[in-house]
Amino acid sequence: MGIPVLEVKNLSKSFGKKLVINNVSFTIHEGEIFGLLGPSFSGKSAILRAICGSLVPKNGDIIINTYSFKNNYSKAMQYIAGYITSPKMFPNMTGLQNVALFSQLRGNYSKQDILEVFRIVGIEHLSNTKLKNYTKADRQKLYLVNAMITNPKVIILDDPFAGMKQKEVIDQQNLIRLLAKKYNIAFILSSQVLGQIEELCDTIAIINNGGILETRSIDSIRQLGAKDDKLAFTVDYPNFAGKIIINEMGIKVALCGNKVLVYTEKENEQKITKRLTDYKINIFKVEVISRPLSELLDEILQRKAMNKSWVEEYN
Repeated sequence: MGIPVLEVKNLSKSFGKKLVINNVSFTIHEGEIFGLLGPSFSGKSAILRAICGSLVPKNGDIIINTYSFKNNYSKAMQYIAGYITSPKMFPNMTGLQNVALFSQLRGNYSKQDILEVFRIVGIEHLSNTKLKNYTKADRQKLYLVNAMITNPKVIILDDPFAGMKQKEVIDQQNLIRLLAKKYNIAFILSSQVLGQIEELCDTIAIINNGGILETRSIDSIRQLGAKDDKLAFTVDYPNFAGKIIINEMGIKVALCGNKVLVYTEKENEQKITKRLTDYKINIFKVEVISRPLSELLDEILQRKAMNKSWVEEYN
C-alpha cells in the first residue's frame, strides 16, 4: 500500500441538533480509489465538503499530504482538488478559456501547461470547443482537467457519474483508474449506486446517518464471500454431466439450462473437467459465479447491527 495522503480523524459536525458527520475516521493512500457509498442525505457530501474546506467540522482533524488542517490549513489545501457540486463554468467560453480562468486563482499556468492536462485526460480535441457544446461526459472530463492543473495528491468527485449513459460511465471509470495508477493520485468519490463503486473503487466506506458503518477493501469483501462461489460448466449434456459430478465426485450441483452449477472451489475445476471429458461431454465454457456484492454488504451490515464479527462467522 502506498503512502497515506489523506487522513480523516474523528470528524464530527452538527447543524443544530442534527449530527451530519458522526465521528468519521479513515485513511486514503496514494493511487487509491476510495468510495463513500450511501443513500441520499446519509452524510457523504458533508464529509467531502469538510475535506475540501467548505464545511468546518466541530471536532476532529484532516491531514493532507502530512499537513494538518488545524496546524497548516493553507499548505494542506494545496494538495487537494475536485468538486462537490459541478463547477460554475461559463457556457459561451471554450474549455481552455474556462480552465485558464480558474487556474489564475491558483497560480501561474501557461497555455501549454493547461493543454498538457487536456491531453492527459483525453479531450485535447475539445480545448477550443465552447462549453455549451460539451456532452455530460465531456464536462466531467473537463472538471478533471480543472482539478488536475495544480498537480494534487487527492481529487474529490461527488457523484461523478450522475446523468451519464452506461458506456460513458465505463469510459470515465477507466480514465480515473488510469490517472490513479499512472500519476499516483488518490481519488475519493461518492455514489448511491453500488455497481459504480464496485467496478471502480479499491476501498469502500458505507455511510449512513453521518457515520461510517463499515470500511473494507473490495477484495476483502469478495474473499469473505468466496466460500459461496460456484463453478458454472456450460455443456452439451447437462443432466448427464450433473449425475457424473454427484455420483462419482460427491459434489452438490444444480442445473440451469445448459449449465451445471457446481458447489465447489475453483481449485476443483481441472478434476471436474477431466471427469466430464472422460465421458466425452463437450465443455463450452467454465465460469465462476460469485454472490453479488450487494448481498455480501447486506450480511456485513446485518452482523454489524447484531454486533457479530463477519470474520469470526466465516472462520
